[in-house]
Amino acid sequence: MFNSTKKFISLILAVVLVVSVLTVGAFALEDGKTVAIHLEADKDLTKLSAGDEVTFSMYYELADFDQLYGVAKLLFLYDSAAYTTAGYTLEGDFAEYYKDGSPSSINNTQTAWTSAKGLAANTTSDLSAVDTAFVVPLAADTSKDWDGDGIGNTAAAGFLMADDGTGRTAVELTFTFTVVDPTANMDVFVCDAFGTSYSTQYIKTTTGTKATNLDRAAVDVTLASAMANNVADAGPKVDYYKAQIKMTPDSATTVKDDFQFRVQSVI
Repeated sequence: MFNSTKKFISLILAVVLVVSVLTVGAFALEDGKTVAIHLEADKDLTKLSAGDEVTFSMYYELADFDQLYGVAKLLFLYDSAAYTTAGYTLEGDFAEYYKDGSPSSINNTQTAWTSAKGLAANTTSDLSAVDTAFVVPLAADTSKDWDGDGIGNTAAAGFLMADDGTGRTAVELTFTFTVVDPTANMDVFVCDAFGTSYSTQYIKTTTGTKATNLDRAAVDVTLASAMANNVADAGPKVDYYKAQIKMTPDSATTVKDDFQFRVQSVI
């Protein structure tokens, strides 16, 4: 009986370990945060040449997928010596809810960096290596109907974002920059200047009737940096797809106390 119990416990521990391995890499939003912004580039930012085009993709990680989101404005900060910019493309949930368009008129050095004084006063992020903001104003589009209820999108009503199965959304926004000088600062990032009384950059949640700005404490920008997510730093992606547990019988009804398991993966 003791040996059978020990074998059973050992098997359970092995299964728990396998499940743990299978779930390695799942996203984990920092405690107390409502939303995290992730920004990724499609090229290694440390190996670019003048004239290269780099596409940046943004998605959210959410603490609560039942939370409604309203309008937003995001500033993607960069060094104008490094890149020239173009428009953006709304993807996924954003494409269903927000207006299509191009960056607002704030997308130039002089105007953006008048606003940068406000950024600097409302952020703990280091702005010393950037001088320009690529601004994406995310306004509700009343001509669209994201939930199919016959009522067009409104900022107060808001919308839900879908979980892609990992605790994050699918890509919601893409934009492409062209490299001017690869020796300049190649990072593109969103700073943590979010607040209830600050209007240059914001994300609004809503109860379905009233929208409220998230503050800095609610927004995680740790991975809202293309360099933080740079493909050169990420290493190979390991996809765990099969686990095996091997146990050796020592009679017709029992197995040895020792057993082996392995996880097969593909890189």
